[in-house]
Amino acid sequence: WRLIQAVDGLITAIESSDEFVRSEATEALVEIGDAWVIDPVSKVLDDVEGEVRAKAAWSRVKIGNDKKKTVEPLIKMLDDENEEVRNSAKDALKKLAKLEENGNTK
Repeated sequence: WRLIQAVDGLITAIESSDEFVRSEATEALVEIGDAWVIDPVSKVLDDVEGEVRAKAAWSRVKIGNDKKKTVEPLIKMLDDENEEVRNSAKDALKKLAKLEENGNTK
């Protein structure tokens, strides 16, 4: 029950007006690692702050379980205005390719 409450709090936090709060909440949700947090984390793929978008990119690798839903946002992020976001998306796509090459789904 406490985990559910904590996750609910993190989901609320990703909608904060504070970039640091959104960034840390995104990272915490990704660390939880369950596929059911992918939808809330997807909300920050278009965040105004590059650091938040970059963390969201890595969420696609850690918790994405639908290849199409995982890869498409990352490809879009390759054209992001922020270099950190572009690099995170590129690295995430490389990691996904390596995992697939090794026969891993995650």
